[in-house]
Amino acid sequence: MPMPTFPLARLGAFRAELHGSFTRRADALFELGDALLCSQTPFPSLPHLSLEPTHRRGWGSAYAALASGCIDIERLRDLFAVPCRPPTRWCSLLM
Repeated sequence: MPMPTFPLARLGAFRAELHGSFTRRADALFELGDALLCSQTPFPSLPHLSLEPTHRRGWGSAYAALASGCIDIERLRDLFAVPCRPPTRWCSLLM
């Protein structure tokens, strides 16, 4: 699937493809990743991470997602292998 050119559309397409690479317990794995990325403070354990607002599930789902979730590695590899080009206005700012 070709990536769109508009930055927010590119981000949405990336997130959709990332979610699609999770084949089991996809929603819980995806929310766990969001909580990791959005955490403002260090967290000592998974139950603490599940208190982040982006993690809308209970703390048990974090353990269940890590214990029995599945990721399609080939699809994930293909997603990260796509070259990422910054928007053209960023290039003009760097020069």
